[in-house]
Amino acid sequence: MASSCAASPEFSLLRFCDVVRPALVVGDENPMREPESWRLKGARKLRGPLWTVDADVIVPSKLLEKAQ
Repeated sequence: MASSCAASPEFSLLRFCDVVRPALVVGDENPMREPESWRLKGARKLRGPLWTVDADVIVPSKLLEKAQ
């Protein structure tokens, strides 16, 4: 089946993590306010750490001194 879990109304990362109990949750960095807000709220509710990575670039944007 080719459907995405995120498209399912029953999908919940927090519920999934309660069942699976991961040692670490890794997500994609997105500096936009709304996704950042979701990550911060979710991270507070997770039992383990939530790390984010900038998967769209080779050099993380926070390491660049100016806008490119």
